[in-house]
Amino acid sequence: MHFTLTVLRHGSSTKPADKSYEADLARQLTDKGVAQAKARGDMLKQEFDLVIASPTKRCVKTAALVAGIDESEAVTLDELFYDGQSEQSKAIDALFNALGYAPLAYYLMSKGGHHVLAHGENAWQALMVEIETNARAKDTFGSGYAEPKSVLVVGHAVLTPAMVFASIGHPPMSQDENNLVNANLGECEGFSCSVENNKAGYFKMIRDPVEETALL
Repeated sequence: MHFTLTVLRHGSSTKPADKSYEADLARQLTDKGVAQAKARGDMLKQEFDLVIASPTKRCVKTAALVAGIDESEAVTLDELFYDGQSEQSKAIDALFNALGYAPLAYYLMSKGGHHVLAHGENAWQALMVEIETNARAKDTFGSGYAEPKSVLVVGHAVLTPAMVFASIGHPPMSQDENNLVNANLGECEGFSCSVENNKAGYFKMIRDPVEETALL
């Protein structure tokens, strides 16, 4: 497969009603978050062949607004979030409580950072399977495959760069790879990249308010 992948963090969202996993899933976009997602969609001006989001309401809504589709058209992928119960999830939660919205590099250098990378590896594998499955389902020519040209993924702060970084398969070497792990993604910010043979590269940041900054 060879396609362009656009990855975004969700827009500004409401505070959880409590500390439960279910309350986190249910968090909605604020009015500001809605405006951010619409502005990002206006900036990108892109038609996506496939839109995938974390199962959280804030991610699904962001994805729909950016892509200009109905929420029901977005594919949800559980692996883009975490279950709140496993040891890996608890470790990531503890790191997030300590580091907050720090760049991925801070997480990877911290004790327990391997849990974030392991989560990223699992999410990337699940994403590639979902994209291929969707492509086969959309095939209308009997060739067995309808390769996407452009895919949008909406997820969460450190988890989205961890997912894509995991696909590289080695420590950051190029300038754009270094900038990826050191980027501190704000609300509705992210990056685009090229994916070929399940490996990501050629990263370009998508920044607030509605600007793109090349990492090269």
